[in-house]
Amino acid sequence: MNRYPLEIVGIGNYILNKGKTPKGISQSVLAKNAIEEALLDANMSINDIDVIINASESIETFIPEGATLMQGVMGWGNSGIPCLTVQNGWNGFIQALETCICFGKSGRYQNALLVISEIYSHIIDETDPVTSQYFKDSAVAMVVRLSHIDEEKGYAFYPAIYNKLNNDVVKSLFSIGNIQAGKKGNELCISYEPDKLIEEAMKFLKTDVPNYIEKNGNADFVIAQYFGNEYTSFLYSVFKGAKILNDESYAGFGTAEIPLNFYKAKKEGIIKSGDSVIICGTGSGVCSAIIKIIC
Repeated sequence: MNRYPLEIVGIGNYILNKGKTPKGISQSVLAKNAIEEALLDANMSINDIDVIINASESIETFIPEGATLMQGVMGWGNSGIPCLTVQNGWNGFIQALETCICFGKSGRYQNALLVISEIYSHIIDETDPVTSQYFKDSAVAMVVRLSHIDEEKGYAFYPAIYNKLNNDVVKSLFSIGNIQAGKKGNELCISYEPDKLIEEAMKFLKTDVPNYIEKNGNADFVIAQYFGNEYTSFLYSVFKGAKILNDESYAGFGTAEIPLNFYKAKKEGIIKSGDSVIICGTGSGVCSAIIKIIC
């Protein structure tokens, strides 16, 4: 059984106006507050960071890409710190952690700044109560130590598994078009149908997850998305004996939902050193994923 040692040494978040970001505030600006808190929590400065990884689903601009904009808004444009974006829908957080594992194993970098910043409110159909429920704005940042540490003292990540969704399911998740003038004018807006996504999430829990648990063991805690009480009850039936951490107040924060739950559990002392944590999620239009952490 492979375990890859990493350690999350700092964490921060930022939610503005209950997930509704005013026009004129960009993803990189939203991320700035979370980054500053994470660095403070880690007792580090920019001089300690070797690489910046942006794992956001939504994009601020196509060119330049998001990680460079975050680097710039922090005033680090001339720092020479490498930055890149890893995009995997709502599972960007899990994908970014695996990217950190690769960097850690190679010995290339020692400290990574992992950032997720999502602004959905500028592109969704706010008149649709379902869509506005599932797409909210937030930012979360983590400082991840990648150096070779004692596995008994730091985090150990078991390899993740992924299960891609069917294209027909993806097509049924979204509808895109222009909504009534006076609301958003001629801007492109997205409406969302979550039932198919929840169906795929349940299928992943029934098929792939039991095999993963059999190979890597269960955990003390499971961090997952909140898809309603029925879905939470099903999580408890799959991860027998584990405590499910999926705060309803974070539902709909996209890629940031799972790390926001992780942030809360760490800050409140719920997750402690030595605890095992499984992170399990299903991304809209991409895939389902699961990874296990030993704290």
